[in-house]
Amino acid sequence: MSRNIRKLWIGILFMFVIIAISQCNKITGLDESEVERRVMQLINEHRESLQLDQLRWDETLAGQCRQHSNNMAEGNIPVGHTGFDQRVVVIRDAIPGSLAFGENVALISGWSDPTDIVVDEWLNNPDHRKNIEGDYNLTAVGVAIGDSKEYFLTQIFVKSK
Repeated sequence: MSRNIRKLWIGILFMFVIIAISQCNKITGLDESEVERRVMQLINEHRESLQLDQLRWDETLAGQCRQHSNNMAEGNIPVGHTGFDQRVVVIRDAIPGSLAFGENVALISGWSDPTDIVVDEWLNNPDHRKNIEGDYNLTAVGVAIGDSKEYFLTQIFVKSK
């Protein structure tokens, strides 16, 4: 009888392990809006650590970032800054008094949570770090997830009056 009870407990334990693993997979696969919020949070935490003002989220910028990330994810344009000048024109029209602009882009694959990875990569690149630590007051992040579960990220920075 004790052998059967032991088998039962092992079976129950095995079932709990399988359930836990399946739940972890659901938790670690972040959607686009979760990644956007988390990257924004990490960027502002970094700025705070340097006694820089936090950046404010702007929906106009978010729309431009998401569109650019989607275009990269769909293969319409290469990963990079293609079309940045056109995005600046749209932003200038929508945000009067825009004085300066910056943009960071990234492609992250092989990670279920790309947030720490992308922020670390950007901070380790002098040009991207300059944008993150620059004299800007507005920002947004746009994320698209590609067919192979790659994360395409765009962050735009704006200095406005």
